[in-house]
Amino acid sequence: MSPKYLIKINDHWHFRLSIKFIQYMYPIKSITRRNFVKKTALTAGLMALGSEAIIGKSFMAAASNIANGHTSGHSTIVAHGGLSADAHAIISQSSLEEEYRSRFNVLLQSGWQEVFADSGRDDWRKKWFLDGETARVENSPDGMTIHAGPVAQRETDHAVLWTKEVFEADNLKIEYNFTRIDNSIVNVGTVNIIYILAQGGNGKPADILEWADERRSPNMEKYYNFMHAYHVSYAVSQPPSSPPEQDRYIRGRRYSASGLNGTELTPEYMNVPLFEQGATYQMTFIKAGRELFLHVEGNGKDRVFYFDASGFGPITKGRIGLRQMYTRVSRYSDFRFSSF
Repeated sequence: MSPKYLIKINDHWHFRLSIKFIQYMYPIKSITRRNFVKKTALTAGLMALGSEAIIGKSFMAAASNIANGHTSGHSTIVAHGGLSADAHAIISQSSLEEEYRSRFNVLLQSGWQEVFADSGRDDWRKKWFLDGETARVENSPDGMTIHAGPVAQRETDHAVLWTKEVFEADNLKIEYNFTRIDNSIVNVGTVNIIYILAQGGNGKPADILEWADERRSPNMEKYYNFMHAYHVSYAVSQPPSSPPEQDRYIRGRRYSASGLNGTELTPEYMNVPLFEQGATYQMTFIKAGRELFLHVEGNGKDRVFYFDASGFGPITKGRIGLRQMYTRVSRYSDFRFSSF
């Protein structure tokens, strides 16, 4: 068993049932990224109690049932060697989120050292630079407001605000307050995105400031085709014609400067009831090695999200960017970045 699939918490081994694990243990052609994530809306956790012997074909048969929706709230995995009592696939979303929360809380207690701070109330030009010729940024006593361009579906009207500072860390914590100001609903989906440790690639200089002029029109293709970065999208608005389950998603990606296909991180989260207009949320992102966590708290909600980037190479150096698609307006305040 590859150690990267096992996580030890409170003296128990926890296992994240991911597509990559299913393919690693036993090829099941019916399980694809789409039907696994969309039908289960989670990744199942396996508590193995320190024993790897319980993993076998009967586990994979149960995994196949889970992936195809043939199960209820809990599914006991029949294990080899009479150890079935020691293994359960917990397919409750809340149970899985509590596991992520436990790991997130452990990381919060690490020896973080602050490396960047900005209240958002002073002149933004001191610490940031802007992609997007129609975008603008305003400072006020409430924080820093980014206005993307006003015309929907016009590529020049996106906005990306970048830190001037370059950060280098294997473990990085990013905190800020976020308030959605706009109520944009257009014919195509619009999102807010954070770029974490972005650097150039595919023939572009690693320092993205050196080719900032090429991004005066900040088309998405210029980022995923020519950058290495972690990406998390949130505060999503889909057009009214979209299926409800595709609305308000939170999704992670790892750009490899080679296009958008194959950049998705798992799991993804659909129809998340967060980021209401006018409500302020405290956002905490933690990059720990090749894993990402997001904690969102505000407006009576408290959620933790997790993304697995272990299938990609590491990124340890780059800038932080805040992207808004056309028509989006958001306010940010009290940035604090820390590393260890």
